[in-house]
Amino acid sequence: MRIFLAIDDSKFSEAATQTVIAEARPRQDEVRVVNVVDAFPPLFMQMNQYYPGVEHARDSQIKPGKSMNEDGSWFLQDELSGGHG
Repeated sequence: MRIFLAIDDSKFSEAATQTVIAEARPRQDEVRVVNVVDAFPPLFMQMNQYYPGVEHARDSQIKPGKSMNEDGSWFLQDELSGGHG
């Protein structure tokens, strides 16, 4: 089975992660972990005209999102392989 797990810093995300850990079969299931960075609307270019540097706000969300994905992936790999830490 393929499992698509979207994560963020919410309690719902934690519950979904725990459910995947409880239900997934490590040798049979593929788990894909994602985190979405809210990009600015299509009016981004017009916004930049009024708010110079607005792209830095978006870019500042990317690094924590990547880190969250990496941490979540490692945690799942460890838990699904029988490790606990």
